[in-house]
Amino acid sequence: MKKHLLLFTTFCFLLVFNLTIKAQWTQQTSGTTNILYSVCFTAVDTGYAVGDLGTIRNTKNGGINWTTQTSTATGFLHSVYFIDADTGYAVGQSGKIIKTKDRGANWTTLTSGTTTNFLSVFFVGASTGYAVGWSGTVFKTINYGATWISQGTGINTLVNLTSVYFTSTDTGYVTGLSGYIYKTTNGGSNWSQQGNGASGSLNFNSVQFISADTGFIVGENSSFLKTIDGGTNWTSTYGGGIVLRSVYFLDANTGYAAGDYAGTGIIQKTTNGGTNWTVQFSGGTTQYSLCFPNSTIGYSVGSAGAIRKTTITTEITNDKDSSFIAIFPNPNNGIFSVSLKNTDTKAEIEIYNVLGEKIYSTLNFNHQNENRIDLSNFSRGIYMAKVHCGMKFYTKKIVVQ
Repeated sequence: MKKHLLLFTTFCFLLVFNLTIKAQWTQQTSGTTNILYSVCFTAVDTGYAVGDLGTIRNTKNGGINWTTQTSTATGFLHSVYFIDADTGYAVGQSGKIIKTKDRGANWTTLTSGTTTNFLSVFFVGASTGYAVGWSGTVFKTINYGATWISQGTGINTLVNLTSVYFTSTDTGYVTGLSGYIYKTTNGGSNWSQQGNGASGSLNFNSVQFISADTGFIVGENSSFLKTIDGGTNWTSTYGGGIVLRSVYFLDANTGYAAGDYAGTGIIQKTTNGGTNWTVQFSGGTTQYSLCFPNSTIGYSVGSAGAIRKTTITTEITNDKDSSFIAIFPNPNNGIFSVSLKNTDTKAEIEIYNVLGEKIYSTLNFNHQNENRIDLSNFSRGIYMAKVHCGMKFYTKKIVVQ
């Protein structure tokens, strides 16, 4: 995928590089062959994955190693959620809810009050959380999991609920099989069914909101639903045979969806809010859950203990007309001069790091003289710049040693 940085047509815009954003999902060694249903990261390096037979796996070094944590569950754990670096919850088979207060060193069983299978857990702040599951089951705690109260007024008890997400203390959403979507505006006391805009026979598997108004749902038959008005209206696309099991958006435009096509794992990405999707990974086993601790690192877990990680990197390539730009010395110690050749056009210069983050810019680039730039306060490495002159732009890399 090419990332084209914004060009200013009224200036000569100097950005001395082309950016090619690359993302691969590489297999990690999980240390288990059990199905992993859910993954949650509390920091870039620290994460948890849960699954069949009470499996809990933990990494403290960005997935290089995954170790077993002692679980009090013997049946499947289907969802894990951490409210901070120390405190997390996992839910699963036969109404099981377990909690840790010490980063998973110890997990204790909480009393849920039901033997119905839970499929999803979500917390709104430290004390208030929800667990949902089979037969329209909704349970709520307001005291850090000490007690759980049955809710669900308005929800069809024949519907298995698959995912829960709250945008505030009062407002939340659940999805279910057979195309059901429910919303509450009073903290779960009452739920109302929302139109889904797709075939009622489709199973919805995952819901996520990035703001009070904008949310996303994925499910069977490549179904993708989106709302920009808090669920009053849902637009939908479906068809393609992919069972999407997890959705994770980083912002209004950039999102990921994971699942499988006939048992083969699929991870897709959109950069335009779900209008178009491209396959980033196809192979291996079913992918059940996605988590991105930041905008450049993501994880997916699935069947047969599969854990995959993506790190989005930036490849730098020089433009064929980069001789238009003179940078000297290059390599340098962070202090260098930039000049343009054979132009009288007004210029703007911007310089970026390898993550595509702008670290320097000026609107007063003097094309007739050498322009001194000081990056000595930044770390050593490769930096990039771009010049847009009229209808052209030129690229080159800068090496700071």
